[in-house]
Amino acid sequence: MYPHIAKTRFDATRFTPIAPLGRTPFILMGRPDLPAGNSKELVALAQSRSLTYANAGNGSSLHVMAVAFKDAAQIKEAVQVPYQGAAPALQALMASQVDVMMVPAGMAGPYMSRLKSFGVTTASRYGNVKDVPTLSEQGVAVVGESWLGIVGPPGLSADATASLSEAIREVTRSTDYRVRLDQLGLSWVDMSQGEFQKYYLDAYKHWGNVIAKGNIKLE
Repeated sequence: MYPHIAKTRFDATRFTPIAPLGRTPFILMGRPDLPAGNSKELVALAQSRSLTYANAGNGSSLHVMAVAFKDAAQIKEAVQVPYQGAAPALQALMASQVDVMMVPAGMAGPYMSRLKSFGVTTASRYGNVKDVPTLSEQGVAVVGESWLGIVGPPGLSADATASLSEAIREVTRSTDYRVRLDQLGLSWVDMSQGEFQKYYLDAYKHWGNVIAKGNIKLE
């Protein structure tokens, strides 16, 4: 996302995608006293008046996901409230200082019983929060996640790329690695180098379009 919101000295599309490391979707969560019980009621509320959306700073993945939700739900106005990180944004949501927030699923666990959960940004129900419906199944077509991966320099040879990809996948397929991912609130993902390259470039294009349409800039 960063190259789309700030000037950089590199072209992110020229890197050589090698292997993914882990990912986490987001859960759209609301303050405890928000007068909406599901995403349909939330969208109706947001269309009737401007809601405040906490995020981890302008241009953060939380900000971009909130803009994607606003666009998909055809919400005209929304007030983005940036904080210096996800933790203070969550505290503001808990204190009902803001209305809603896209919370990384890995952070959401301790807050599930104290905040309202409106939907997950996955194509199908996710992990240990399968009781939370996806936004897509509720009619709001928002699918997105935060992910970690390893890329190489531009022009990395096919042989070197393949060797690195297989070496990394050997590690990421291990039980110890997957246990550690779970501890970090991330989910496991396994892709071939070719699959990851397509995922990387598709994500770059998709989020670039969302950022351009939402006129998201660093301030």
